[in-house]
Formats: sequence, structure tokens, C-alpha cells
Amino acid sequence: MLKFLRKYQKWMLAVFCVGLMIAFLVPQAAQQFAPQSGKKTRATIYGDQEITQETLNKVSGDLSVLRRLRLDPVRGFSLVPSTGDDGEDAYYWLLLQRAAEHNGLGASRNESFNLLASVLDVQDEDELDAEAKKQFSANGEYLMQLGRQYLIAEQYRQMVAGIEYTAPIGGNQIASPGLQRLYASTDAMRVIEPQLQQFQQIAQFLPPQQQQQMLLSIFNSDPVLRATGHERVTAAQVQHLLQRQLTELDLTVVVLDAEDRRASVSVDDEKVQALFERFADDAPGTGQPYGLGYRVPDRVRLEALRFPIDAVREAVEDDVKRADIRKYFDENRTAFDLALMEEGGTPPANRPTAAESEQIELTLIQNRTEEKLAELAQQARLRLNEQTRGFEKDGAYKKLPDGFEPMPLAQLAAELEQEHGVAAEVIQVEDWVTREDINNPAAFTRAFVRELPGTSVNSERGPRTLRSVVLGGRAGLFASFIPFNQGIGIADYVMGFARPFIDDDSDQARAGLQVGLPGEILLDESGSAYVLRLTAADPSHPATDLGPIADQVRQDALDVEAYLALVGEKDALVELAASGSIERLMDNADAKKTLTALTREELGRGVLPPMEGVGSTAPILEQAFAVADELSAGAGVDGAAEADRVFAVELPGDYKLAIVRVDKVRPLTRSAFNQQASRPSVLANAARLGRPADAPNPMSLESLMAATQFQWAEGFGPETLGGGEEDEDADEEE
Repeated sequence: MLKFLRKYQKWMLAVFCVGLMIAFLVPQAAQQFAPQSGKKTRATIYGDQEITQETLNKVSGDLSVLRRLRLDPVRGFSLVPSTGDDGEDAYYWLLLQRAAEHNGLGASRNESFNLLASVLDVQDEDELDAEAKKQFSANGEYLMQLGRQYLIAEQYRQMVAGIEYTAPIGGNQIASPGLQRLYASTDAMRVIEPQLQQFQQIAQFLPPQQQQQMLLSIFNSDPVLRATGHERVTAAQVQHLLQRQLTELDLTVVVLDAEDRRASVSVDDEKVQALFERFADDAPGTGQPYGLGYRVPDRVRLEALRFPIDAVREAVEDDVKRADIRKYFDENRTAFDLALMEEGGTPPANRPTAAESEQIELTLIQNRTEEKLAELAQQARLRLNEQTRGFEKDGAYKKLPDGFEPMPLAQLAAELEQEHGVAAEVIQVEDWVTREDINNPAAFTRAFVRELPGTSVNSERGPRTLRSVVLGGRAGLFASFIPFNQGIGIADYVMGFARPFIDDDSDQARAGLQVGLPGEILLDESGSAYVLRLTAADPSHPATDLGPIADQVRQDALDVEAYLALVGEKDALVELAASGSIERLMDNADAKKTLTALTREELGRGVLPPMEGVGSTAPILEQAFAVADELSAGAGVDGAAEADRVFAVELPGDYKLAIVRVDKVRPLTRSAFNQQASRPSVLANAARLGRPADAPNPMSLESLMAATQFQWAEGFGPETLGGGEEDEDADEEE
């Protein structure tokens, strides 16, 4: 064997070397000549310009440096994308640059240097080169290239926004039409006001070039572009806007009421049932077109223990002794002496005057009354909660077992009266009550209790008499409020803090108000205290039982039938009015009026002329302007037939029908046009005229793709925007 190895040693060495060459060189050759993933065409723009992963990688590197440069001094305003998706950012910046180049935009070397000099605080190109190597491991020329990219992108943004900023602010004057539109736009100013305030605070510390860049960033933010419109304003747009907004109309309006037809219509049980089912899930006042609704609102049944402040006062006033008065005087001697001296009197040596004694006695009685009242209410609440001690918690609430019977309030009232000598009132509201029910009795009490004896109390402003809620009972409960937040009334508390009307994890759930357990201690305006308890709670749901509201639904059905009968006469009424007899309709009209000098501008501002019996004249005016536009496009009002000037407007919410005649159309005069055309608000409105409210952002990636005729190459799609290792691996597998 050894002889064989010695004999063929050279041949074996040669074969081994050839094998090594194959192992190392063949893969490299395959890699050299095989298609490389980085150079694959991922997409094309403008028909033939290719985008490869290699190009995107370079753009990603540029963006990394641009972000570190912070060319915009305030974070969030930068043109440089930073979405967290490197692939998407690279596509955006590349398409933005190509779109700008396609539109012939550019920036000079000098402009780029000035921008970088203001950011990096350098004086010449040598310093720029040194700073580039120190901070970015690059040369100054590379940073100059990035500065030009940024300036070109800013020009593109101004171009697509139609806003020309050569100098954003000149003294106190608005410098350009674009800024005029901006300042005239309330929405835009509301959006950028915080940023402008921030700019004013830090502008003094910034070089002029950086101030300019910061202002440009603020004024060109996406919300501003949306508010000011993305188009340049033409003279034709302004003229069209002003004629549309300021042309004046004169109208004659006659309103007929369906009530006059009510006696001639009838409804059977089938129609009543059908109307009930149609609006069973609509809240009252919301069902279209009549504003009907039978949905059951949130509602509760309530009970409460009321501790009248007068009863508590009677129980404690005999406890105030002369020794108590003297002690209070001694503890507050300085205050009494100063008050007496201010009135010109001489402080006594060691005792209060008769007037001071009376005042001290009233104060002590009031203080002890409030203390006793709080003690009674707290005792009542603790005893009602004692039943549930040890029950398992369900978030902020307790899990009550089936068949749980809370302690009767009458029993608790008897126990407390025996212990403290104060008779508490038991209030039980057996009927279902809603938010509206709770609020209305309070108003009723305040309005009609004026002649009843009131409760006198002392306050910082002197004695006052409270006549509200002295009735006690249901009215008193409904007029109460919550001590820890007097802005929350009982209706808001019950409907806004009670389970099941709120989410169990909401902040309001901390109050833990639930059926069967006592809620917060409430006070009314006289100072009486209440311990409230819900006995039942029913969340809002569609109405299922016609019985309780059958009479109401029947009356609604009669109103609807009468209205439909009136609408059935619409054509005949219009024909009668068009024959020159609109005045005849006025004799039987519910309302009649001549409206003059109406404009769309007033309609847009909500300045609507009122009419008797009509909730809103907006439907009448909107249709009138549409008819006026048709007449103006034809022979005009004077040349139009009477039939073309008369029309009907249905007002189902009021069960009424309006017959309207266009009497006059007065176009905007030349002098008025010249006066209005230069107003910034006109420019702002003209920029938005005819554009949808949700017009796309012209600086979005989607808009840039559309502008550059972006097309994905085969094998690629939106899911490859992110780029990254997975996409490169996929390319290699292909």
C-alpha cells in the first residue's frame, strides 16, 4: 500500500489541488455570473426608470444621515420620512426626488451650503468638510448633495400645495397669496397655533436660515395643506365662488299645516302597529323623516333615605349651652374684637356682646347640625353595606347572590330614629324614571315652591332662604347633587355612574353604583342629606310592548296620515300658485312670509330667517338656491315662466308643506366683486371649492406613486415595500 502511495503521490496531489480549486472558484463564478438580487428591478416609474434594491439601500443610507442632520429644528415637522419602516421611507424619498427632477426643480450649491452652515454652525467649505468627517464619517460634498435633496423636496411640497413662500413673513404683513389663504383658514390656524407659539419662544436662539426652515415646516404641515387646499387659485374660481356665495334672493314662502287634514284621516290598528315597529329602535326625536322614536331610554327605579336638615337642627339646637358659646368666643376672641373695632365699638374685657352671643349660637347650631347630618348619613350607608361584607368583588362591584334582599329602608329609618332622635323620610319611586324625568321635577320644584316656607341658613354672604326642594320626597331627591363634585347632578350620577349603563373598567365604575347597594351621600340645596339606592336598572333597548304607549303611537300615526294627505295635494297646490295665485294660499296658510336679500354665505354661517311653526328654514333655502341657479343658467328670473319659479318643499319633521316662489335674483355687482375678491378668506374658500372634504394628501406615498406612474415589477408588490432580509432571501431563492 505504501509502495502504491509513493508511486502515485504526485498524481494524487494534483487531483487534490484541482478539487480545492473547484470548491472555491466555482461558487464564486456562479455568484459572479448569476443574477444578483440587489440589481433586480423591483419597480419602474415614468415608464422606463428602474428602481432596484441597490438604489433603495443607498437611499436608506442617505436618509439615516439626513435624520441626524435635523435640518428642521422641531421634531415632527421634518420633510425627511421616519415612519419606522426603512423600506417605505426609502421608496418615499426616492419617488419625491424623482418627481421633483421630473418637474424641473433644483437647488444650487450655494443654497445647500447656506442651509448646512446654519445647522452645523460652520463658516466655509473646509469647516463643513471637517465637521462632516467628524460627525458623519463622510465628506462635505456628500452633505452638500443631501442638502440639495432636502431643498428640492421642499420646493416640490410648495409646488403641489400651490403655496408660494419666498419669505414666509415680512414684518407684520402677509407676504404671499399662499400665506393669505393659510391665515384666512380657521382650521389651519387652529392646527398650527401651538407650533407658532413654540417658534416664537425659541426663534431668538436660532440662526436666520433655521428660522426660515422652521416656519416653512410649520406652514407646510399636512393638516395645513388639507385646510388651505392643494391647488392654486384662479380668477375664475374666485369669481364663481363670490357669485355663488353672495348672489341675493327674494322669496315668497307659504307654509301649510297638515293639522287641517287631520279630521279627514283615520288609522287602523294595523297602521299603528306598523308605525310602532318602524320606529321601535329609534330614540325619540331621531327617527327619519318625522323625528319619531319609541326606543326605551336608560331608566331606573329609585329609593332613598332623606335626613331633613330642619329635623336634625331641632335635635341638636338644645345641646348648645352658654358654656359652649363662651368657649367659642374665647377661642376666636381676636376675630370678634377686630370686627367690633371696625364698627367703631370698644371690645369688652372678657365676654361677648348680646349680638355676638346670638351669632355664635347660630354658628354652633349650624356646625353641629352639619356634623350630625354627616354622621347619620354615614351610619345609614355603613349599615346598608354591612349586609354585603365579605361578598366577592367583581372589579369595582360586588357579586350579589341570587335572591339577595337588601335591608328595607323603613327598618333602617326606625333604628336610626330610636338611636339619634331624628326622623328620616323614606322615598320610594316605584315608576321607571329616565334622565329627563329626573331633571324635570327639579325644575318643577324650583318653579312652584316659591310660596312655601323655606329653610333659612347662614352663608358667607349672609342669611338666605332656600325654598327649593323643601317639599322633600321625590322632588327633593331629584333636585339633589353630589358633594364631591357639585357640577354632577343626580341625573348625571345615576345614569353616568351606575352599572349597567357604563363599562365595568371605566373611571366612573370606581363609584361602584349598582342595584341593591347604597351610592354616594347626596345633598340638596337646603343641605338635607340623602342615601340613594337603585332598586332596578334597565339599559336602553328597542321598544317591544306597544301597550303602554299605544295612545301616543296612534296620535303619531294620525299626524303622519294627515301629512301624507297634504303632500298628496302638492302638485295641485304648486299648479295653483304657479297660475299667479300664490296669494290665495296665504288665506289658509299656517305661516306666510316674504324673505329678502338671502345669500348662501348667510346660510353657511347658520343665519337663517325664522318662520312661524317651522323648526328650520334651511331645507327651503337650499332648494331655493338650487332653483335660482337653474333660472340664472337659463333666461334668468325675469324671463322665466311662473311655473318655473314656484316649487314645493316637504317639511316632514314639522308635518308641513312649503310653497315657495323665487321673486328676484340679484347677482353680485362688479364693485362688490372687486371689494370682496382680495379678502384672504375668499382665497381660502376658493382653494377648497369643488374639492372633496377628504382630498388626498399630495405628499403621501400613494400620491407620489400616482404622480410618478409607479408600476411594480413581476414578482413584487406592496408587501415588499418594507424590503429587509426576507425579501432578499426570496430573491436569492428565485
